Amino acid sequence: MLAAKNFEDRELVKSQRNFDRWQAFEQSTWSYQLFSQYDDQLGVMLTAQQNASKFTYKTLGRNGTKPQDSAESALGTGDRFLNSFNDITHWSNVYGDFANWTHLNAALACASNLETYMVGVIDLAIRSAPASLFGTKHALDGSVLLKYGAPTFDTKDYIISCTKGDWSKRLEALEKIFGPLPLELRHQHASLERLRKLRNNVGHAFGRNIENAQYHGLRELQPMERLSQKSLYSTMRACRKFAKVLDDFLLNEYVGDFEVIRFLSAHHNDVTGGTLGERVMALKKAIGATGQPRGKVYLKGLLTYWDSL
Repeated sequence: MLAAKNFEDRELVKSQRNFDRWQAFEQSTWSYQLFSQYDDQLGVMLTAQQNASKFTYKTLGRNGTKPQDSAESALGTGDRFLNSFNDITHWSNVYGDFANWTHLNAALACASNLETYMVGVIDLAIRSAPASLFGTKHALDGSVLLKYGAPTFDTKDYIISCTKGDWSKRLEALEKIFGPLPLELRHQHASLERLRKLRNNVGHAFGRNIENAQYHGLRELQPMERLSQKSLYSTMRACRKFAKVLDDFLLNEYVGDFEVIRFLSAHHNDVTGGTLGERVMALKKAIGATGQPRGKVYLKGLLTYWDSL
């Protein structure tokens, strides 16, 4: 009952909250919320695979399976490819390689998710506060450019500088645009640099050392990189920590409530004309459909702000 009351109190406060351009309504950007959903999905899929592995070995043990037993008789799946294994030990070794391959590709997905998030949030922050490129942060409100259709500027080169190359260069590029960064971001440097190198090996060399794999004199299969479950989860935590700290920093310093302003700009034709009250209701319906509802007080303030630009 207490938890329900606290939730109701929070919702009441949110419904009465006014719009503030440089004060974010949400606790994270929409970009981070999507990053978090993908990260959670990856974690759930990994858990499902680990549960299947534990169940398989538990069942083999319960059935009294011996290391020298044939995989065909021990597993009994009817799969004709089971005769590729000498015995259950051979099968288990290959299955272990598959688990490692899963870990490597999960790390690749984790790195891709982080970089995709960074592309979105960096573009968002620059467009919200374009004067940040000149070290003046809020000197120019990006909403003005959004409303009057001023010539759009390309953020691609700035984004590339923050998402390509080693992590020392990426952090340097972030700091060049947004000023001094929270120390917590630099604390993830070593983990993210290891992930960057691993990602290159997995993405471009089939999980092998990229320099060795691209040497044309080789004719033998190179050993695969190894990544334990523990190391994978440590890497995933580093990515999530970096994303959360970066999101808090950019949201509070550069983004504010720009995401909802951009939403309003995209749906401007739907809320043009009529009284302010009618426009509020039209906007309330439109933004409510995104799963990010706002109260009437807030929406009235948002429209008043937009009209004043």
